[in-house]
Amino acid sequence: MERRYIKTTRFTILAVLFCLICAVFIVRLANFQISSREAYLPIDEEETTVRYVSIEAVRGEICDRNGEVLVSNDYSYSLVLDYSQLPDTYAEINSVLLTVNKAIEITDSQGNRVADSFPFDGVYPSLTYRDEIADESSALYASFEKVLTENFKKSSNTIDEIKAEYTAEALVEYYTEKCNLVDKKGNPLYTNEEITELIRYYYEFNLKKFSYYGTYTVVNDVNLALITYISEKRATGATLVLESNRVYNYPGYASHILGRLGKIYAEDWEYYSELGYPMDASVGVDGCEAAFEQILRGVDGTLAIVEDEDGNVVSTYVDQEPVAGKDVLLTIDINIQIAAEDALAKNIEMVKANAYGGLTGEDVSAGSVIAQDPNTGEILAIASYPTFDLSTFSEDYSELLTADANPLFNRALSGLYTPGSTFKIGIAIAALSENVIEPYTIIHALDKYYVSDDYSLGEHGGVGFGDINISDAISVSSNYFFCTLGERLGIAKMNEYCKIYGFGLPTGVELPESIGILAGEEYRSEHGLGSWTLGNTVQAAIGQSDNQFNPVQINNYMVMVANGGTRYAAHLLYATRDYATGSLTLQSPQVLSTIEIADDNYAAILEGMREVITTSGNPYIMQYLKNYKYSVAAKTGTAQVSTVMSDNALLCAFAPYDNPQIVVTSIMEQGYTGGNNGYTISKVFDAYFKSVANQPVG
Repeated sequence: MERRYIKTTRFTILAVLFCLICAVFIVRLANFQISSREAYLPIDEEETTVRYVSIEAVRGEICDRNGEVLVSNDYSYSLVLDYSQLPDTYAEINSVLLTVNKAIEITDSQGNRVADSFPFDGVYPSLTYRDEIADESSALYASFEKVLTENFKKSSNTIDEIKAEYTAEALVEYYTEKCNLVDKKGNPLYTNEEITELIRYYYEFNLKKFSYYGTYTVVNDVNLALITYISEKRATGATLVLESNRVYNYPGYASHILGRLGKIYAEDWEYYSELGYPMDASVGVDGCEAAFEQILRGVDGTLAIVEDEDGNVVSTYVDQEPVAGKDVLLTIDINIQIAAEDALAKNIEMVKANAYGGLTGEDVSAGSVIAQDPNTGEILAIASYPTFDLSTFSEDYSELLTADANPLFNRALSGLYTPGSTFKIGIAIAALSENVIEPYTIIHALDKYYVSDDYSLGEHGGVGFGDINISDAISVSSNYFFCTLGERLGIAKMNEYCKIYGFGLPTGVELPESIGILAGEEYRSEHGLGSWTLGNTVQAAIGQSDNQFNPVQINNYMVMVANGGTRYAAHLLYATRDYATGSLTLQSPQVLSTIEIADDNYAAILEGMREVITTSGNPYIMQYLKNYKYSVAAKTGTAQVSTVMSDNALLCAFAPYDNPQIVVTSIMEQGYTGGNNGYTISKVFDAYFKSVANQPVG
């Protein structure tokens, strides 16, 4: 894919917009020259005033590890009200607001108008509260309550008392009288439609705490017609501000991690205020936009505007130059990311199509994929299915909220899954390291492991495997063998190792994540779930009991297995790039924990994981991974979630198995069996090895 030239693109866009605005002001200047002779007379400095407006700094772009731009900027103008420049009387302010409304109407800019939280239905004088006001869990109610408590609260009266006082009729009356929308006799001074719109503005001003030194954005991404109209009408206090909008260059991909920009939430205003953000600033509200806000955001500049006593602009100058934000390069490779998302979606459809009834995957509908570099912990791809398109997020939002399988939910970081047999590798490392067994210790695996006379855990398939060692036990995923190890180790020793693996702990990833549940006496005690038993211990040893982890935790643990004992912080920040110089500052890997694994123990574990691939009867593993061009090691996992749903399917794999370069975990909810993820894993491997085709691997 052809590399974009970031700085050239930015300057081209800015130059076009600059020329556009210059054209508007040239028209105005010509008009002044013809109609305003006085404009040529010398201006007495004592008759001028200087006001300052913010020059928004260029926000840094978000790129993949190779510099491919994922999120860029598109520049446009917004129509903004500047409180400090509005007239002194309500009559004059009303005139400005109606001029702004007229500009929006006649220039066909309604579609870009900033959404509001107007609580009324209808047209004055028949305004009534919207039905959502009665729903205390709704966003509309939250904003309505905020307006009442922050603007109409008297002494110690409660919100219920305020609501009782300010009925729809009373609140309308308050605005019409206070803001001079009616005369002293109550007669309308404007049309009913105009009064409705003016009430809308004043209500929004109360909600946004629009006050001195503040601004209020009326409409975004205005067209040239509106720019011209506002410039000609000279509505005092209505200004045009250059703003940047985010452009998603790979629509529909990486949506769960890139994030969005939005206005500052009320509850976050104090935090951003202390950082010097203006009230109407756009900030990252989720994903990488939020996580790397302080890197991406630059420092706004200041433009000084000198005006005469009639409000005419005499001159302008830059009082403080803006400083552009830095670009963020993520650890992901967009080609691997695309492969992961496409493969997961197709894999789910394949499993569904090949299911043969009786909970064999016919209900599969969601999943996630994680790929990491085992030598650094860098996340190469992180996918969650179903997904959505950030470029149409606002238009699709209502539909996304009610869609099946909740596409807005980031399963890769917030989904919690019982690890099943993928957990057995960690138990094997613990047992070998503690000398509970040796690599060639034989255990006779029966069809059931009896914890007591009335409680046992069955071998999957209902048949015992007989005399097997640790490599065999990993290959066939023997429950009996690992129940034996669990009883010999005990839950305390097991969890000592599990914490080294990072289970139940933050992974280090920069985005919000669920830290999961590490089964054990500590968890049971904290949550009042009763005493811990031997039965719980052997269940935990095979990845069941209360164990639940997010996919990044599971894959990061497998990274530790692949590299021989080092747990790195999983991370998404690869480097930052200075806007002015283009210089890169690379992030260093962070080691969270280590464990020494003896060579013979490690060899036994790798042998078992290699045999998972070479001896598997699963058609997805046989077709896609058994004869893969690089040798693959893996561990399957199957976890029951319900008696009326297919089991969750997990597959962790790395390649080449004797010199791992990439580690991938694929999870399908209701995927039936772990090996069914083989197609997804193979396609992620394909994308990775294609990207390093000219480098020595394995």
